[in-house]
Amino acid sequence: MMGAKPIKVLWLSNSNDNSTAGEVRGLRRPERMMAMLSEATGRDFELVMKLTWPSAGFPPAVERWMEREAPDIVWLNVATFPFAYESVPRRLERWFGRFGRPIRKASAAAAATPWLAYNPLFRGARRLAQMTIGGDAALSPQQVVANVSAGARVVARKEDRVLVIEGPRGRHDMYPSRRAARRAEAKRLWVHRELRALAEDLHCGYCGSDQPLTETMGEPTFQRDRFHSDAPSHELSARVDFEVLLEAVSPLVKDSPSDSIRAKL
Repeated sequence: MMGAKPIKVLWLSNSNDNSTAGEVRGLRRPERMMAMLSEATGRDFELVMKLTWPSAGFPPAVERWMEREAPDIVWLNVATFPFAYESVPRRLERWFGRFGRPIRKASAAAAATPWLAYNPLFRGARRLAQMTIGGDAALSPQQVVANVSAGARVVARKEDRVLVIEGPRGRHDMYPSRRAARRAEAKRLWVHRELRALAEDLHCGYCGSDQPLTETMGEPTFQRDRFHSDAPSHELSARVDFEVLLEAVSPLVKDSPSDSIRAKL
């Protein structure tokens, strides 16, 4: 039914899905999933991507985006990074207060500078500092669940909107030691289970993993910063996650029952 009004998808996600690197633009997971949906359903899809952070500002941001964009579908991604990645500069800021704040800001600027972020020596020094000094996560798992829950309930107020919550999946082993990885996985599982229960309460779709994807899919391949997925990893993730999105879209494509859509894949 090309020519019908496009189905609008508001994609709330992290810097991996929203990567602006030229090597993945047009090939990112959300873009590939929209292309797959169009091919499967014969419908046009309009994709609006927003970079999100699950802090206290998340629910009001969702409120603004829902009003401005009026989407048909909302995909709400919750990454592991905000509550599990242990940042050395954040720990120094906690130790030294306002005297540690410039260190955190300088570190964030360095990580966003390509010639440094791509440098193996810079990445190695960061990893060594994590192992020796330790680090603090930006947010607690409890804060993330509370803020995401509030944002999801904003979406759910509109009964004609389709919501899919994507819990933390453990796509990337970004930890300096096995002990740090175990701490992160315990947090991830708790958030995953809380968000799965939230999805059941809201009667919406849920995309999650009891096992980290690094165990079921293997460690992804990366861009030069060794942190964000490259085009092949985006393609693989799109194919793994597509079934959940397809199920969500099926009621909106009234002349294409889900079984018929799957037959086209």
